[in-house]
Amino acid sequence: MLMKRIISICRVSRKGLRLLLILTLSTWVPFVSCGELPCRPEDPSCSESSFLTLWSLLAPDYALYYGNSLDLGFYRMDLEEQTPVNLFTTANAVERLGFNSTGQTLWFISNNGRDLSRVMPDDGNVTFLKNYPSADYWGMHVLEDRNEIYLAENGSGDLQRTDLQGNNVSNLVTPGTPGGLDIDTGDDQIYLLANNEIHRYNLDGSGYTLLVGGPTTGHDLEIEQSQQTMYWVDFPNGELRSANLDGTNNQLILAGLNGPRGLALDPTSDYIYYCNTGDQEIGRVRENGTNNTILRSNVGCADIDITQY
Repeated sequence: MLMKRIISICRVSRKGLRLLLILTLSTWVPFVSCGELPCRPEDPSCSESSFLTLWSLLAPDYALYYGNSLDLGFYRMDLEEQTPVNLFTTANAVERLGFNSTGQTLWFISNNGRDLSRVMPDDGNVTFLKNYPSADYWGMHVLEDRNEIYLAENGSGDLQRTDLQGNNVSNLVTPGTPGGLDIDTGDDQIYLLANNEIHRYNLDGSGYTLLVGGPTTGHDLEIEQSQQTMYWVDFPNGELRSANLDGTNNQLILAGLNGPRGLALDPTSDYIYYCNTGDQEIGRVRENGTNNTILRSNVGCADIDITQY
C-alpha cells in the first residue's frame, strides 16, 4: 500500500495552480520527484506537510468514467469532487470500456455487444469502427502499444483478439461464456471470467490455468499488480470478491448487490468503485469491505473505469 499512499498524497484537483508550483519548485528541489517522497516519522499521517501538499499539485487527476443507458450520455466524475460531467452522447448505450494506458483514448462496445467505437473523451468525437452482427461482447482490454484489443465474445464462447481498428479478428481459445477480463502487462497474461470460473491464459490463448472454481459468473474483473490481487463482480450472486492472482485467498468483500456488472480500482486509495446495475447505482467500498457508500443514483451503468485525465 506504500505506492498508493504516496500517490494519494501527491494529487489534488486544482490543475490551474500547477504551473506556478512548477516554477517555484524548479529552483527549490530540482532532483526530487513525487514518487520519491517518503512519509516522515514525525508526520505519520503525511497530511500536515506543507511541502507534500504543494507538491501534490504536480500529480495527475483521476476520474471515473461511465455510460448511462437512461440518457445515452457518457460521463466523467472526478474522484475528489464527485461531480459528473456529460462528455458526449451516443446512439446506443455504452456497455464495455477499454482505455489506452494514458487515458486519452477510449474504445467502447455498444449496441448489445455488437458495435466497436473509439473516442477521445475530452473532444467527444466518436469514430465508429466495426459492427459484428452476431457478437455479444462482454469484456474487452486494449493494448495500444501492441495494436491489439482482446474481446470476450459471450455468444460464441470465444476469447478473441483484433487490431485497434477492430479488424483481423482471431479466436484465441474457446473457454465458454467468457465475461470480464484484464491483462497483467508485466507477465503478459490474461485473467478471464469464463464458464463460471476464473481462468488465466498467455496472450496467444495457450497456458490455460484454472484459478477459481464456480459458481462465479461475472461481467468485470480487475487486477492490481502491485498487490498481486484480482477483484471481480459476481453478477447472479450479487457479490464483489477478491483473490490472489494464483486463485488462493478467495474472499467476499461486499454482498447484497443487485446484478453488479462493472468495477474499477482507485489508484490513489484503497477504494473499489462498482456499478450496481440492477439498482442503477454507482458505489464505492474499501478493499476490506468497509465504508460502503452510494455515490450516484438513477444511473443505467454497465461498466466503469478509472484513469487519469
